[in-house]
Amino acid sequence: GRVQSFLVSNSRRSANASCTKAQGGVDVNVSQWNLMKESDIVTGLKRYDNKIYEECSKLTAVKRFFSAGNKLKTFSNYHSGDVTHITTHQIGFLKVFKNVPNCVITVHDITPHHWYSKRRQLREYWILNEFFLKYADHFITDSDYTKTDLAECFHVSDDKITTVYLGVDRNIFHPMDREKCRKMFDMEDGEIYLFSISSGEPWKNTELLKELPYNIIDIGYGRGKFGYMTDEQVTALYCASDAFLCPSKAEGFGLPVLEAMTCGTPVIASDVTSLPEVVGDGGVLVNPDDPAEWKDGIEKVLSNREKWSRKALNQYEKFSWEKCG
Repeated sequence: GRVQSFLVSNSRRSANASCTKAQGGVDVNVSQWNLMKESDIVTGLKRYDNKIYEECSKLTAVKRFFSAGNKLKTFSNYHSGDVTHITTHQIGFLKVFKNVPNCVITVHDITPHHWYSKRRQLREYWILNEFFLKYADHFITDSDYTKTDLAECFHVSDDKITTVYLGVDRNIFHPMDREKCRKMFDMEDGEIYLFSISSGEPWKNTELLKELPYNIIDIGYGRGKFGYMTDEQVTALYCASDAFLCPSKAEGFGLPVLEAMTCGTPVIASDVTSLPEVVGDGGVLVNPDDPAEWKDGIEKVLSNREKWSRKALNQYEKFSWEKCG
């Protein structure tokens, strides 16, 4: 996989050569540094950590280090290997603070750099990225959009950044019987139900959903009538819904969009940042600031749901954790 190839290359040799050497048994010890605690619930960030660990471990030695959850002092248990992979830019400053050689940092997105106040950036360590992130030996980004954003905002050389698309766990996210799924959520026969999921950050643009004349189930951190949902319940909700909406004004990738497509759920998404890369021809892309365009896009999908479901399933085939790892 592409992430593994950069890790075993000490961020310098070519991806193809390094992958061959790893498979040939070269002893390269990779140290994976995770922001998440080992006990944390598996969400998008931790799923990335887990899958990269699983795939890289098939080809070389990988040792994981987890946060203990008490800010900076908890990172004292992190130790570097021949190559160190910091799996999120949120702790990218550790490259400098701990003087880490051969360091690869995954940058999922730098959206807060554009949206957060300086005070919040400082409180959540984002401000440190401006000064220290550029010192990594190599970067991995989830999309070409984030690659360009990183290069322009933090003055990182383009040849130090490689785009590696995320994957989706098909053992969790997959098509299910739609009528059975609708009954799970007491959806009325003949009614249209649309689904959206996000963190509630301002760039997620969830206010737009209130301007649309449909039944919209909007869930996320601390929002939604169903409370905390398991992966299996979220999968059922994807499958039960007539379409999935992603009105975000900024994404580094857009994992829920890919999850929806993997379930065969038609997607309507914003035509900005990374979302066109993920959606491709598998869904409808619209202006995040134009409710009328959203209504037209939704009606376009609902008029031929089977067609857009097929297109979604065709698009998701382009992404997998095996390719990513």
